[in-house]
Amino acid sequence: MQEPSERLRRKLIKHGQNRVNSLKNTIDEQLLAVKAKQGDNQAFEMLVEHFTPRLRSFLLRRMPDRLDVEDAIQETFLKVHLNISAYDENHRFTCWLFTIAARTAMNIARVKKPCIGVFLEDVEADISSPYQDACRSDDKMNIWKIAASLEEKQYTAVYLKYAEGFSTAEIAALMNTSKINTRVLLHRARNTLMKKLKQYETQGL
Repeated sequence: MQEPSERLRRKLIKHGQNRVNSLKNTIDEQLLAVKAKQGDNQAFEMLVEHFTPRLRSFLLRRMPDRLDVEDAIQETFLKVHLNISAYDENHRFTCWLFTIAARTAMNIARVKKPCIGVFLEDVEADISSPYQDACRSDDKMNIWKIAASLEEKQYTAVYLKYAEGFSTAEIAALMNTSKINTRVLLHRARNTLMKKLKQYETQGL
């Protein structure tokens, strides 16, 4: 019989892969990034179209104002376009892109006063929508909707690990922390999620 933590890990991976695979199967992200670096404008436009929904899902949890999210996405792609020549093809384009997006969101947050509270219902809807069907098919439980209630850093680490497939080292670099701290964040997030999942199961939700 599988341990609860192992079942949770498998469930997170399954739901993340369902979503990411449905997107990645359509294009070769690295190939498009290389072409965009070589000056292929059509390849860059395809990258923008491909990654915009994923960046929106990522940023909505960090930025409660939807207009700020859209501004951050546009600014992120502008920075990518202006600095694409600096992209190192030996590293994943996805990691480079998300690092720029995270830093852009932080810069916007510094300019504006922090909002108190997050409109969780709206945020959850957007986070879960790209792979809502896949989640609901598994015991009718939307695990990412539950995950949205995690503390921000924990959610970010879990999202990058299981929804985007980043390695621990890549997450640490993106979040500007150590690999050990990243492992701690993931461990605590999984423990919290297990408790919440048990509550949902007990309540029959």
